[in-house]
Amino acid sequence: MSGKCAWPGDSWPHCSQPNGLVIDRLQNLPFRAIQIDVDTRAGNPRGDIEWLMSKFEERTREIHLPGLEMGQVIDVCVREWDWSNGSATMELWWVKGPLHDWAYWKKFGGDNHCIWYRVYPFDEWGLADFFLRHSVPERRQWQFDSAPMMLDTTEEKARMELQWKQEQESKNQKKQESSKPHAAREQRWQ
Repeated sequence: MSGKCAWPGDSWPHCSQPNGLVIDRLQNLPFRAIQIDVDTRAGNPRGDIEWLMSKFEERTREIHLPGLEMGQVIDVCVREWDWSNGSATMELWWVKGPLHDWAYWKKFGGDNHCIWYRVYPFDEWGLADFFLRHSVPERRQWQFDSAPMMLDTTEEKARMELQWKQEQESKNQKKQESSKPHAAREQRWQ
């Protein structure tokens, strides 16, 4: 909601397709991004979603949802794609902005970013229904009496610290090497 897709590590290298494991996960993950069309504040997922779903048939529908103040309506273009395996749907709710449904935003020229003020409180936006429709089976849900999950990141942390230390040493070495010619010139001037 109101932000770009994050692609950590090598999950989507700039010069190729996303990592195969990422695609496998996305194909099984019901996904809904909600974005005001003029919002670039925290990035925008539209390009990534359109690229990922470019091979699939798109369904589009226009809906009108409640704004914050009584009688105010927000126009939304709902774009949906089904992955080829049919297990999940990718949705992009493209909200026409800036939003002028709350007098508070008038001094700012409308709201370009804070879509959650509408999505969370109003049933018509369908967030709770989306989560209920796509909940995991009870056997896979966390329970209060579940055994704690242990995650040991000791090795990964040590690897990252070593990598950081090596990068710092390399930077320091480059600084020292670049300052050597200056030191030699200064000695000649003396």
